[in-house]
Amino acid sequence: MCPVHRMRNTVMAKKHIQSNEVVLCEEDGKVREGCSSNFFVVRQGTVYSAIEGVLEGTVQLLVHEACKELSVPLSHQIQEIQQVCDWDECFLSSTSRLVLPVDSMIIGEDCTSLLAVPQGCNTLKKMEATGEFYVQFSNHAISTQLLEAVRNKMIEKSALVYTSCKQ
Repeated sequence: MCPVHRMRNTVMAKKHIQSNEVVLCEEDGKVREGCSSNFFVVRQGTVYSAIEGVLEGTVQLLVHEACKELSVPLSHQIQEIQQVCDWDECFLSSTSRLVLPVDSMIIGEDCTSLLAVPQGCNTLKKMEATGEFYVQFSNHAISTQLLEAVRNKMIEKSALVYTSCKQ
């Protein structure tokens, strides 16, 4: 087995059974992307999407376009897991998921040493049995808007491909 597949298998083995994706957390807490998706954070109305050190995604670019069209501020500042209590929402993008709002995250043991639950943070809870943290997101206002815009863009682009193939 090649080193990349071995590394991916190691990461995916840590994935919780009810999870849809593993979001990668670097040693310093930077969160850039998932194993098979791009990762976005929404904080105070601004969408954050890393472009440095990530594999650029087709749907990620459509999300960037949709942000511009919907006048949603977009920043490429890399987010850190230490600020998870400041995140209003987060979502994934990929070809198979388009835009998938995240309802909750389990922050695994590899990243928990970077976290402390700040006062007033009601969304982040420590699971004493495992030592992991659980965070819940109930707001999906911006990701829902972006999902609709990206879906429409995909239909539009697909119709163009279909039309050009038909002729």
